[in-house]
Amino acid sequence: MIKHYLQITKPKIILGNIVSITSGFFLAAQKNINYSLLILLLIAMSAIIASSCILNNIIDRDIDKNMQRTATRVLVTKCITLKRSFIFAIILSTLGFSILITIVNRLTIILAILGFFIYVIIYSMYLKRTSTYSTLIGSISGAIPPVIGYCTVSNHFDLAASILYTIFSVWQIPHFYTIAILYFKEYQNVSIPAFPIKYGIMLTKHHIILHIIIFILSTFLLTLMNFTSYKFLFIVETINSYWLFIALQGYFITKKENIKWAKKMFSLSVFVITSLNIMILIDSIL
Repeated sequence: MIKHYLQITKPKIILGNIVSITSGFFLAAQKNINYSLLILLLIAMSAIIASSCILNNIIDRDIDKNMQRTATRVLVTKCITLKRSFIFAIILSTLGFSILITIVNRLTIILAILGFFIYVIIYSMYLKRTSTYSTLIGSISGAIPPVIGYCTVSNHFDLAASILYTIFSVWQIPHFYTIAILYFKEYQNVSIPAFPIKYGIMLTKHHIILHIIIFILSTFLLTLMNFTSYKFLFIVETINSYWLFIALQGYFITKKENIKWAKKMFSLSVFVITSLNIMILIDSIL
């Protein structure tokens, strides 16, 4: 039973966000890390993100049962009832926001509420099922966690916060568009208007490459504006350049090779954002 309650919170998503929150926190704090504040922030945000993931599972349960990759999710297999899942989500969100209100500034609380609202209400309940551009709106909530980490320390939405937001926002487009290519037929079968389905895989590749270029330029700005070092820039841009190189290979493959290419692009996107977070952490304390 505990395993099922853990699964419904999507722990991989929570872990990824914990890392990005921490990198934003370290970027703002540099070497003056308030570890007590950081731990409380991570506990609060983990609870809030877990709650949003549960609510997303509840909303998507009719879609999930008709997709092979999601057919074994907890609510589809009815390992946990809908009522218990909803109560669990309410408890987690109440806990998370209660902690958050007591430890952080008003700006951070507003950002957390905004991210939660956009992901659960605007994206999950409406745009995912109706708009080709749902990923663009969803990327707003996905880019907020590192900004929350940063603003918890700085209490300002300044240039560094803007750059962080841009980096994490544009990263999500190639990441989720490659997922849409990978599961093209499944999305098509459940009538999800994903970008590749509406506009085709070739135009999707154009958008993937465009956003990777913007991502590269945005990460460059962190060093250009003296928020990170040149060592950071060299390592990060080397990895980013390889990502772009693989993306460009998508123009020179057959239709049969699109799935293999998309799998590689998906794995690379995870490696890229993980590497970026780790490099921000290391660069901030050295």
